Amino acid sequence: MFFEKRRVKEGKPKSKKREEMEAIWAKEGGMDTDRRRDRILAPADANVSQDQYGRIHVQRVGKERVY
Repeated sequence: MFFEKRRVKEGKPKSKKREEMEAIWAKEGGMDTDRRRDRILAPADANVSQDQYGRIHVQRVGKERVY
């Protein structure tokens, strides 16, 4: 948030990455910054990963969910 406020104050344009992030998270009303995301409850046989946009992926054999 600090860097975004600084960008606005300096009058700089949004970066391409920033615009991609906003487009991805707009569907959900923005990224949730209130909840902690350092603990994920998932089945033992699941692979849990986080992509470059902060989305959590839980993947089981033949199935995938994005949170």
